[in-house]
Amino acid sequence: AWRLHRVEEVLDTLASLSGLDDKAARRARVAEVLELVGLQEVGHRKVKKLSGGMVRRLGVAQALIHEPKVLVVDDNATSRDILQDMLESFSFEVTVAASGPEGITELESAKEDKPFELVVMDWKMPGMDGIAVAEQLAAEAPTVRSLIVTTFGRSGYLRRALEGGASGYLLKDAPAEELAEAVRRVHQGLRAVAVTAFMSP
Repeated sequence: AWRLHRVEEVLDTLASLSGLDDKAARRARVAEVLELVGLQEVGHRKVKKLSGGMVRRLGVAQALIHEPKVLVVDDNATSRDILQDMLESFSFEVTVAASGPEGITELESAKEDKPFELVVMDWKMPGMDGIAVAEQLAAEAPTVRSLIVTTFGRSGYLRRALEGGASGYLLKDAPAEELAEAVRRVHQGLRAVAVTAFMSP
């Protein structure tokens, strides 16, 4: 049914469902998101008229429309800053934590009416690594998705991450667009895996 509607109509409906009741505010938010994903020139088109690449960007726009709340957990300050800047450039609401335990504290203290929807975290961290955080989330907060972003690209690491409860696995040198697409997929309950992680020995 979505394919028969215009891109702007789809996003406006999603904005309304997410609680944005003011029409002018919805229009402004839709315009902002369309510009973020590079679809500002095709907002008037019906979804069925979009190319495959544009449909993928529309998927990112759908994830962005209500400004998802994301927690970044990484013990490396530079990596935290890079991930925060990349995610905020796509209009995510980002909080950062410097360790696994600090991340768990942030998750537990989040307001009930504005919980975190996604955790983007490093694999290797002292004390409590990303897999341990993913396992705890899977057991105690299954609605919170987790995405591992790491420098380790071997298939064995990937398997351990997914078996531990992570919904996605991405390499740190991935471009911003790939990160946004991975976040969109994980946010929607899908898997997001770097192809290079399978290819590495």
